[in-house]
Formats: sequence, structure tokens, C-alpha cells
Amino acid sequence: MQALATLPEELRKDLADALVRLDAQPIAEVIARVLEQDAQLGELVARSANRFAYTAIYRVEYSESAAGRLHQYRRKISAR
Repeated sequence: MQALATLPEELRKDLADALVRLDAQPIAEVIARVLEQDAQLGELVARSANRFAYTAIYRVEYSESAAGRLHQYRRKISAR
């Protein structure tokens, strides 16, 4: 699910927020938006959500977001 990083930041944030709330309706709504962006990724996220593997989805998103922020920070530091 590393392709989550390819989604727009707002969509990733909305997905993480829905997962934290553990509310199936907002999760389904965000997954529908993921499907519009990337059908294959959306299907993968939907299958995970159908198994209630919310923590696994959240961990992927959190680790990718953290890795992205670390990369940006390193680039910023090296540009000095």
C-alpha cells in the first residue's frame, strides 16, 4: 500500500482522520474518493477496510507521511 503516498495530501489526511475515528461511513466515503484517484489502490484499501484492518492502513499512511516529512527536512537542511 505504499502507493498511498501518491494520493493528494488532503485525501491522505482525510483517510487518516476517518481511520482514527473508527467510523465506517466516513472511511467508506474516503475510500470512494481513493477509488476515483486510483482504482487499484482503492480496491486494496477497500479490502483492508472490509477486514477492519484500519490500523494497518493507518500505519502505512503514518509511516509514509513521516518518511515524506523527514525527506523534506533533509532536503531543506542540505540546501543550507
